[in-house]
Amino acid sequence: DFGWRQRSVIHVYEGGKRDTIRRKPLYVNLGIQFSGKNMLGGYITIGSKGYFIMDYISTNQVYDITKYTLGTTYFPYGSMSNVDFSIISSNILKRNIFYLGGGKMINNKTGYHVMVGFGNDDKIYRGKDDIGYITFPNKETFTTVKFGLLHNYKNLGLKLDYDPIKEIFTWGLGIHL
Repeated sequence: DFGWRQRSVIHVYEGGKRDTIRRKPLYVNLGIQFSGKNMLGGYITIGSKGYFIMDYISTNQVYDITKYTLGTTYFPYGSMSNVDFSIISSNILKRNIFYLGGGKMINNKTGYHVMVGFGNDDKIYRGKDDIGYITFPNKETFTTVKFGLLHNYKNLGLKLDYDPIKEIFTWGLGIHL
């Protein structure tokens, strides 16, 4: 009679009258996610009809900088602001993105969400001048968005996301806690 099996609160008033208020459970989904661009991360969702979602994704490999600086003059303290030669290529060495957002469940199993992401790229630029090739590192910060779907099946959660600005498609698998 005290709501032990179903989440609820029972109010007993002075005249002996009782009210039962049922609460909807708060779902927590914790998982890992992958991307086709060699990225790995994790996510968490908290909520029931409306949910808060947070995820982090990063490149899962360490690049050898000598691969990009071989046969060139490397300037570790160079920057894009004082370049007087043409840039031939740029390669991303490491990328980290942290997303925050919210979503809404369409029914009890499927939901959609929108997230805003804040990230940084460690890049290496390669250029050419009259003497030869020149390389130097550069850090860039950016803001991006991601749209996605979440589907819950029993104790598992499947998450699909797409970031149209950075062109990253991620998929994740999680469990309900």
